[in-house]
Amino acid sequence: MRRQSWAAVPLAAAFCLAFAAPVAAASPFIDVSQDRGSSAYADSGTCIEDFPKAGDFTCEYTSAQVFDSASRYNGERYRAAALCIFTGTTFYDASKHTYSDSYTSGCLEGADISFGKALASASAAGTVPTETVECVFDEDTGEGTCSDPVPAGDVAVDLVWTGIPPVYKSTSRGRDQYGDCTSTYFFKGSWSDAMVSGTLDDDAASFDYASINSGKSRYTYACHQ
Repeated sequence: MRRQSWAAVPLAAAFCLAFAAPVAAASPFIDVSQDRGSSAYADSGTCIEDFPKAGDFTCEYTSAQVFDSASRYNGERYRAAALCIFTGTTFYDASKHTYSDSYTSGCLEGADISFGKALASASAAGTVPTETVECVFDEDTGEGTCSDPVPAGDVAVDLVWTGIPPVYKSTSRGRDQYGDCTSTYFFKGSWSDAMVSGTLDDDAASFDYASINSGKSRYTYACHQ
């Protein structure tokens, strides 16, 4: 960002301007953020009830997400793109009233990512480093503990999303007033259901739901004093 320096303005001239012109009102505070990007998501989950005992259940989850986004915050530009995966298992022990969870997840910023036009396709490939966290929650006391993340190895991911028409679209905007401050927002997005093919660690990928998405948003917060 360029900044203009006023150090070269002679001091005498600055005093003359100050006395010759009326005092200007304080400049308003303005905060502006803008985002634009594309993403693809896929997940699946299964639960087995009353096993190994009546009242117990075990659920397993798998998800994958890829995104490529560009942001601007008060003129500064940012770029983010990554491939992320998640697997998890939840076991509920009815006799102890406890939940035991195991989550393995990770993201790779240097993945090979692409998005087709009009939400027709998306793809992501790379070797994702993962970590595992173990948690236990006591339903009676409302207390829980989690372990520190532990490296769980790399997962080779190679996935392709194929969009399924139609493409759905949504637009929203709003304005809120907080005393002397005003916030406005705008969002416009599109999404489509999708099919996913490929592999997760050499195993054929299988997901219950998948989608391809794109959108842009703008948020402004201004205060006038």
